[in-house]
Amino acid sequence: MKKKILFIIPSLRVGGAEKSLVNLLSVFDFDKYDVDLFLFRKDGLFLEQVSPDANIIGDTTDYEMFDGNAKEAVGYFLKKFKVKSAIDRYNYTKETDESRQWEYLRKQLPKITEVYDCAIAYLEGNASRFVADNISAKKKICYVHNDISRLGIDKEVNNHIFESCDYVVTVSEECKESLEKNYEKHKEKFFVIENIISKNLLEKMSNEFDAFDKNNTKKIVTVARCSLQKNLQLAVKTCRELKQRGLNIKWYQLGTGSDEKEIKELIKSLCLEEDFIMLGDRSNPYPYIAQCDIYAQTSLFEGKSISIEEAKLLNKPIVVTNYSTVKDQIENEVTGLISEMNEKDFADKIEILLNDTELKNSLVDNLKRSNKSNESEKNKLYKLIEN
Repeated sequence: MKKKILFIIPSLRVGGAEKSLVNLLSVFDFDKYDVDLFLFRKDGLFLEQVSPDANIIGDTTDYEMFDGNAKEAVGYFLKKFKVKSAIDRYNYTKETDESRQWEYLRKQLPKITEVYDCAIAYLEGNASRFVADNISAKKKICYVHNDISRLGIDKEVNNHIFESCDYVVTVSEECKESLEKNYEKHKEKFFVIENIISKNLLEKMSNEFDAFDKNNTKKIVTVARCSLQKNLQLAVKTCRELKQRGLNIKWYQLGTGSDEKEIKELIKSLCLEEDFIMLGDRSNPYPYIAQCDIYAQTSLFEGKSISIEEAKLLNKPIVVTNYSTVKDQIENEVTGLISEMNEKDFADKIEILLNDTELKNSLVDNLKRSNKSNESEKNKLYKLIEN
């Protein structure tokens, strides 16, 4: 008899965890497991990429309205005679405490009455809260995709979640060390399972179209949402530094997010509209990565960046900031260049790769020798489910 597994994630909008879950489900053993997928919002760029063998469950219309435009939400609930929800939406607008916000949001999610063999919260925060408090399961697993010390989640909240779960999965040894340092009493529950990436699928998708016009301009690509964590302001300022040095480059960024307006204003203020090009969300970013000259990542922190792993699998020269977990992914001057978090040093590293063909070829050769798919990581999750 198949075991019944539930995965939970807020949405499948652009993000590393979202992409990771879609990749995992694409190689999951559906002959052995029945899989339900519960999304707080049934939307996102990756929704169409979910394996047809995964059953998406739950009517989340009320949640989607509650989490949207305040005026429209109040009108929607009043028309349905849900006065309490209308009042809650009004109060939610004024609430700044994350835990209190969650108390309002959770009321709008449907109740899941089925008892699962295993429930897996695939993202830290509200997905993990929901599994801890609202799901009945014989086993519970929650994922942490970043350095826990940088996420800003209340320690008491995390302790409650970790106490409610049987296992806590993170994506790199550095992230595991951070968990152990900050939540020592739960350290026996912490396990590392890398984000799954299929090299064959990546290479196939990277050849689907021509991303750029053929010219002598050097192309730099960053795949990252517009958020504080991804530090795209540094990318824009580095682009200006490179242009001031007279380098013939264009910088392409894929992704949207809460800081998008601010970043566009910075681009305009620095007169870089023709040089730093925001392409928005793309369901297939891989031709841009595969056909660029340099892949750049300016993050303040990461768990284990899927975009960097994808650039590595596509054998691209990489420049990345020196965030706390970077050495889990890049060995400086061996598989990429690690920069300090300022535009001068980041520009220096890019200029070195544009001019030093021998170093660039060395990085690419090292990546070719070390690259491999990691689909076997799914077996580690099966082991936790079955343990």
